[in-house]
Amino acid sequence: MAKTLYVIDNPVMKGFSQPMLDALKKEITDIFKFAPLKITWVASNGLPEKIDFTDSVVMVVPHDDDVESTKGDAEQQQVRSINDQIQKSPYNGRIRLAAVTRAPAKPDQGGVGWQNKQVLPAGSNKVALCQTGGIASCQTPKETILAFFAPDKLTLDEAKDRRLNRRKFAAVAEGGNQKRIEDDADAEYAKSEQHWKLRTTLFTSWPKNIQEAFGQALARLMAHEVRHQYIVEHHDPGGLGGEAAEIYGVARSERFLPDDEKNISAKLVVLEADQKTSTDQIKTFPNNQAFAVRGYRSAAASIA
Repeated sequence: MAKTLYVIDNPVMKGFSQPMLDALKKEITDIFKFAPLKITWVASNGLPEKIDFTDSVVMVVPHDDDVESTKGDAEQQQVRSINDQIQKSPYNGRIRLAAVTRAPAKPDQGGVGWQNKQVLPAGSNKVALCQTGGIASCQTPKETILAFFAPDKLTLDEAKDRRLNRRKFAAVAEGGNQKRIEDDADAEYAKSEQHWKLRTTLFTSWPKNIQEAFGQALARLMAHEVRHQYIVEHHDPGGLGGEAAEIYGVARSERFLPDDEKNISAKLVVLEADQKTSTDQIKTFPNNQAFAVRGYRSAAASIA
């Protein structure tokens, strides 16, 4: 199905609260309104066998450390499947998908997107091969959101240092100010300590506004990795397509810049035209093959 973004509805995604999911779905739909891409939630083994050049796939994983390993798993699986299909076809010995994909020169924080979309000559035929995918980690948006909503935007270590410094000041304070300064310092630290406990608690126990903010931030990270399935390099002027894009709290980075939207739209036209030159296509996900075999527990349990 052309111009479709397939979101893998894996156990990580199923672990999100409803406010998170609602915010995520609304945000990623709004981001790609300009394309427009149809957003479809599918099981890992529910992808169509043949993926169009204008399609993209994105999967969420719990931790930043999971990104590269899951990418490797998904890439290798697609290469094996495509080449196995070629060996069973009349094109055996004429074409082969090399295990090389195009991804940004500098890896993203918390995610990665890649693609390899080709039309290869095979005698009188032209055969379309499509390898594509994106991975987004929950950890990066989680830490981003917790830092944004932290009291005075301080990390827990920074809050500890501030408390220590204020208590030192209290020790030399004159008059009856010592206890008041100490009490104020302790109260400020207690707020920070309570906030940062969210790092180790279930998503569903977070305040609703923070749950929604997480959903928005994760959607932006996912969208950034979807973009790499159409345009490899980052957008130099910035925006959501820029290198090290801020996924929360910086308005300019919350959306693709207008010229980047035009670039993506133009690339979709080029990819569609390229695929139309083919006379046949090799299946990317034959026989209900999963996007990645690596499994994860729900995010509510696995990244708390």
